[in-house]
Amino acid sequence: MYLIDDIEKITKEEKSSFKLGQKYQGGIIFYIDETGEHGLICAPNDIRCDEMWGRNSITNANSPSDGEANTKLIIKYFTDEATYQDPYTNEIVNGSLNHLFETAAYTCDSYELYGYDDWYLPAIDELVQMYLNRKFVPNLNYGENGDFCSSTEYGNKDSYNVHFRVRPTGVYKFYYNKNNYNYLYSPNP
Repeated sequence: MYLIDDIEKITKEEKSSFKLGQKYQGGIIFYIDETGEHGLICAPNDIRCDEMWGRNSITNANSPSDGEANTKLIIKYFTDEATYQDPYTNEIVNGSLNHLFETAAYTCDSYELYGYDDWYLPAIDELVQMYLNRKFVPNLNYGENGDFCSSTEYGNKDSYNVHFRVRPTGVYKFYYNKNNYNYLYSPNP
């Protein structure tokens, strides 16, 4: 699991000194926007745990670019919902808060690293940005299959993922069942 965070609330002097691959706020800067005022930081290592995205459901975590908002929506959904609809049988299943603790979003949100605890599960565009700038993340681990899940859901049963193994055709985005276990990287805002 990789955590992601945003660069914000910084001085002008700090802005001019940011570089891709630089250690900052407990992680590594892997993206800086054209203004130099905003960027993304990932944890220096993946968390190396297998978590599912969450039970099949509609959480409205569908932003392609705001993983922090998606993460909050996923956590809210699994905190508020005591039941969910099984997509295969259409039966209402009694759930519990335990489903929250099995989610990738919860794992990222509750993670603390070097005193920073504002990590979240990246949205698909943030994860693609990490893939494009992967050379700046020295300890990027591809897990067993190189697939990392994002916080962006694709309907009731799936979420968007990125395949991180280098491909001659470039980035490979796909959707995958939410109930399957995936590797995670998380940003820090």
